[in-house]
Amino acid sequence: ESVARGALEAPPPRRSAVLDPMQVKLVGLPTGGKAFTVANHPKAEAMGSRDLILPDTIFIERDDFREQDDPKFYGLAPGKEVGLLGAGCTIKCTEVVRDPAGRVLSLVAHADATPERNKTKGHLHWVSAADAVKATVRVYTILFTSEDPEGEAATLAGAVGAADAAGDEQEELMEEPAASGGAPTWIKLLNPNSCTVHRALVEKALAEAAVPPDRSKDRPAFQFQRLGFFCVDTSSTAAEPIFNRVVALKEDKEKKAA
Repeated sequence: ESVARGALEAPPPRRSAVLDPMQVKLVGLPTGGKAFTVANHPKAEAMGSRDLILPDTIFIERDDFREQDDPKFYGLAPGKEVGLLGAGCTIKCTEVVRDPAGRVLSLVAHADATPERNKTKGHLHWVSAADAVKATVRVYTILFTSEDPEGEAATLAGAVGAADAAGDEQEELMEEPAASGGAPTWIKLLNPNSCTVHRALVEKALAEAAVPPDRSKDRPAFQFQRLGFFCVDTSSTAAEPIFNRVVALKEDKEKKAA
């Protein structure tokens, strides 16, 4: 991760993407929505800005909504108010729309874009239902379930204490097949969730930048707000955008440790 962060020292532009979309109908906005300008990076004025519109229908992350609120939860809940990143607007959930089985389908919220709007602790990323584009987003995380896969593999192989042996001996244990003649012991330590693939919605500007990257140059990279740093996949096109996560945000790891 430190190598990846070093390569991203020049801040990539920030964009919005929603991995698991939930629709929210907004009530109270002016006709045609609220127009606003947002910086491509809040700390890099030279990167410019882009003009966006907050429409009457948006998508947020499904896990940014809970039916039962919690003091430690900064997302949306019935009767609770949160902000929308960059839009200068707060929304308050007023209705939960369900299917016949009782599952939550979508939400209705009152939007307040006035200067007198309340201050909120939580702020959500979102995309516009009017022009969001479907995209494949691959989220990569740790490859092994153990922080010490070599030592754990040695233990599983019955070589207790081999984790403290010389590096060459540990490598041999990682490479040797299991005693039963099956796959190598380290196979059991692979994280089945090391790559999750999402059919996401991304803002229009991201799709426009998702053309096949020039192999002679660094591929385009972006910070997806609240999600991490992503790059354009080699097989990506503007019609079928594909993004791969390079590294998570630092705070994600800190929150997990806490």
